[in-house]
Amino acid sequence: MFDYRGNSRKPLISYGNADLTNPEAFTLTQIRLRPQTADNTFTNYLGDVTWKLNDTLAFKGGAQFKKYEFDTTDRRRVSEGVSAAQALIPRSQYSELARLRLSVPTGTATSFVVPDLDAAKDVFGLNDPALFPLSDQVNLGGNFSVEEEDTGVFAQVEMSTELGGIPIRGNLGVRYVETEQASTGLSRGATGVLSTQVEEKYNNTLPALNVVAEVTDDFLIRFGAAKVLARSGLGALNPGATVQIAGNNKTVAAGNPTLTPFKADAYDLSFEWYFAKESLLGVALFYKDIASFVQTIRATGPFSNNPLGLDDSVAIAVCDTQLPTPFDPGNATDVANCLADWQFSLPRNTPGGELKGIEVSYQQPFSFLPGIWRNFGTILNFTYVESEILYLNADGTAAFGGDKQDLTGLSKNAANATLYYDDGRFSARVSAAYRDEYLTTAPGRNGNDVEGTAESTTVDFASSYSLNENLDLTLEGLNLTDEFQDQGVDSLGNRLSYFHHTGRQYFVGARYRF
Repeated sequence: MFDYRGNSRKPLISYGNADLTNPEAFTLTQIRLRPQTADNTFTNYLGDVTWKLNDTLAFKGGAQFKKYEFDTTDRRRVSEGVSAAQALIPRSQYSELARLRLSVPTGTATSFVVPDLDAAKDVFGLNDPALFPLSDQVNLGGNFSVEEEDTGVFAQVEMSTELGGIPIRGNLGVRYVETEQASTGLSRGATGVLSTQVEEKYNNTLPALNVVAEVTDDFLIRFGAAKVLARSGLGALNPGATVQIAGNNKTVAAGNPTLTPFKADAYDLSFEWYFAKESLLGVALFYKDIASFVQTIRATGPFSNNPLGLDDSVAIAVCDTQLPTPFDPGNATDVANCLADWQFSLPRNTPGGELKGIEVSYQQPFSFLPGIWRNFGTILNFTYVESEILYLNADGTAAFGGDKQDLTGLSKNAANATLYYDDGRFSARVSAAYRDEYLTTAPGRNGNDVEGTAESTTVDFASSYSLNENLDLTLEGLNLTDEFQDQGVDSLGNRLSYFHHTGRQYFVGARYRF
């Protein structure tokens, strides 16, 4: 039982009369072995030439070729169930007692049995492929490859002049990029395994302008305008589908090899005052018109309504091997329960929206102070961002009644503060980072309007001491305030989704230079 009345993030969890410390009170229902691999290869060739016409004008041009290769595998047991003999082995032979070391409400169990992996390897022979054969046919969607080739050429004019006595410098250029993409993936159909290869080809022309005005020796104004793009991760381009069950969660997930890149028109204007040595006070304004966005469309319903056209036999085969409870493919009730309540997710391009904001930066060494204090300094920045993104429902209609929402993963307010010390031999810094709450999924899953992550403040520490010209000793500490990761669902109810405690981390190291 979960009781949230005392704390919406730390419920009282009770298990009735169950003895969580007794291994024999548990039943072994599944043994999962799921080794995965991922290989990435990146090849890059670049060549350019520069022709300096005079002191105020230069031309630059070149070409670039990039090739990305991504290949991943996922192997699993054909059936993750256990035999009658395996189920009879005393659980005490492959379990151990764990203790919860968190602050939890009084009455919550803090000691319980967990599997002992090393002992289980010996008891069951988990490393013996004859006893536990693995196949890539179980999770076909986890076995796919993507190859992407980008061929581009660019030309740029670099200039330096004066306007009203103010030095002006900058560049104006354009880049043309042609992309060829081949994606290969596996999925299961009514007649067996299907191998799908999708080839895509597209091109983009990306102009860019950057101008700097040196109003005085220590005050600059910068302006930039460009068309920009960011390609989706190669994993999102998988043409295959993953149909799986974890616990009682039944999911169908697939990539989309026809995705086009994120595209935007970006504009930046900044004012920078270098008021002292190594010191800066800056204000930057930015605006992005996002013309193409990639959203993961999610829906829940019967398997027959899956957006990929998969046959019901695919779900039945998965239920037969992955359901943690007994399943009879010849029983109509079992089949009906199997085909109900699946979660589907598929990425697709959506209209995007606007993003605008301001960033304020300040940094200064305290060299004006006497004695040891002159070795201190600070770095501060604050960012405020507004975004309006149009999200879609599973049927392609505008979500949230057509109202635009914040961009997922983006906080409206974020701030960083660092205090540092450096005397040439010993250096140390303490940094604090704050960010507002932000959306993680929009629209949310399971009928919730959104899913989001709560605001957080983390404090880190890093230091280095030089013993000599070659050897440095280092000490680092992360998350010194022991911040939790708090994610909830529903914009009004803010019900708990997860509340992760990762703890503090400390690292001691050494660097040696040859």
